[in-house]
Amino acid sequence: MEEKKNDLAKIVLLVLTICAVIAVVFGTLFHIIGWGFKLGKNLGSETGLGDIIEKGETLDSFKNINVDADLINLTIETGDGYSYKYRGPEKLLPRISVDGDKLLIKQRDKKIKNLKDAKVNEDLKLILTVPEGAKFKTGDVTVDLGNLDMKDISFDKLSIVADLGNVEGNNIRADKLNINADLGNVEIHDLTFTDLEVDADLGNVEIESAEDVSGYEISVETDMGSVTVFGEDVKHEYQRDGSGGSIDIDADMGNVEIR
Repeated sequence: MEEKKNDLAKIVLLVLTICAVIAVVFGTLFHIIGWGFKLGKNLGSETGLGDIIEKGETLDSFKNINVDADLINLTIETGDGYSYKYRGPEKLLPRISVDGDKLLIKQRDKKIKNLKDAKVNEDLKLILTVPEGAKFKTGDVTVDLGNLDMKDISFDKLSIVADLGNVEGNNIRADKLNINADLGNVEIHDLTFTDLEVDADLGNVEIESAEDVSGYEISVETDMGSVTVFGEDVKHEYQRDGSGGSIDIDADMGNVEIR
């Protein structure tokens, strides 16, 4: 009887979660582009956002990264020096500047009312390049609609918020890493960290650690999905004490794998 009550409670929670996700999706789309959003044609001048442009500039050095973007595919990778390259509609070009030791990337905060037929594709991307071996104090990255891809980068503290889009990373170092994903997968490989927290509403979570985390405290839970920890299938929940660091993953709908 108690097990049936728990199953019923999970079903109710699942329904509420789905409703919340739907609200987030429509709220985000309305905030960004109004009601005229359809998946379809490429971005271009017919949307009223201007022609597709390509722009790139070198930047002054910085130690902190702050991104607040409405509609973009963002890649952060290593290369020669500090620079960015943008490809997309002219009117969606983010404001990019360095203020002291902080990089600021801000996209227009308004409804894109004329975007009737569009999808986030190769015609809308921003590539941020930083030097190899650079370590940043903080990263605060918010992308409302679009994918985030990070490669070979280090932070003391990194916070990621993704409303509609995937979060991918490879060879990431962060003492403290917090990821909040509403609708999309989270996939991080070769991750070095001390404290990791992931909150995913609808999507799979895959974390591959670069180091031994056998001494870490681990808490993993999914309402609807499977949990695999170091090759062991543990159904919906996994708990383990530890003191070397922490892993806290909560997924409403989606599979979770830690390895």
